[in-house]
Amino acid sequence: MVNSLGLIPIAIVFVGVFYGTVKNHGYRALFGLFPLFCGSQDNWNFTFEDLYDEQTKSNLKGQTALVTGANSGIGYEVSLALARNGVFVTMACRNEIKCLSAATQIRSDPQVIQNNQNNESIIQILIMDTSSLASVKQAAEAYKEQRMISLHHRSLDMLFLNAGVSFAPTGIMDESVTLTQDGVEVLFATNVLGHHLLYKILEPLLLASKTARVVLTSSSGSFITFRFKVATTLEMLNNQTNQRLFANYGHTKLAQIVWAKALTKRLSVSHPTNNMYINAAHPGAVNTNIWFKQPIPILYIDSLRSQFMWTPAEGALTILYLAVATEALINQNIRGKYFHPQSQEIVNPL
Repeated sequence: MVNSLGLIPIAIVFVGVFYGTVKNHGYRALFGLFPLFCGSQDNWNFTFEDLYDEQTKSNLKGQTALVTGANSGIGYEVSLALARNGVFVTMACRNEIKCLSAATQIRSDPQVIQNNQNNESIIQILIMDTSSLASVKQAAEAYKEQRMISLHHRSLDMLFLNAGVSFAPTGIMDESVTLTQDGVEVLFATNVLGHHLLYKILEPLLLASKTARVVLTSSSGSFITFRFKVATTLEMLNNQTNQRLFANYGHTKLAQIVWAKALTKRLSVSHPTNNMYINAAHPGAVNTNIWFKQPIPILYIDSLRSQFMWTPAEGALTILYLAVATEALINQNIRGKYFHPQSQEIVNPL
């Protein structure tokens, strides 16, 4: 066990990064970032008991879901939890080998086997790179076509827009802007634009669902963005640099929240009686391999991270709440909202 003194350098790092955020927006920006900020499970609005109770299983069994970035971290935990509840899950990943490995692991899970005996089709894979519009278009249209000719699953009940990256391949200290082949800043292309196209293609399947849920994996990093908040032109987007720490990433996370609100309003006009619930959520600081991609070496130490971060399963809870707690979504009309762990609505005034 690492002495608690080992947490001091990590605390200093996070305080430094988020000092301006707390100063400008108050502690709501950091609410739920760590388990310490949430207290005991008695304070959680959604628990593992809620996720796996008999009523939830009964409601979810036989429904369909598509999860991007599904082979690891939050995406994997979401896919696993849904499969355990009898949901037909399509795991969308960029790397086919990693996707197949993750799908095999879920199929071999004892709870998945018990609840879905002799049904390997409970998990399917779809190869998709959300940073490439061509890849998204090809994968989404193939998925849509497959659903349209299906005898049993012609709708999509849950869409998890989860895939994402934190930093450009050039690194955080490089002030240049990395563009994709489509000519779009790479973080925005991966985290936002690709998901927009995916939704647009799959929207007819979602509208065909009795109660469709779209959940975006956002972040408290959404409180750290550029002065213009969200870019409204390609020139504005592609001319930004990494001069402000985490701003490129935070910009994409804020864009996700804004999109969830804007789409909710658009659907209220174009489809006044729609049964679609679109929301965004921050999973908190979760102990996954994503920290090995951060420019903070001390976070590479797993024994340190495990002491103060959420586990991947805990990090997925709020994301899952916005998809499986359909009674709450309907009764409270939870649409176009933003949540922090554990399942607590947070208002981002940006």
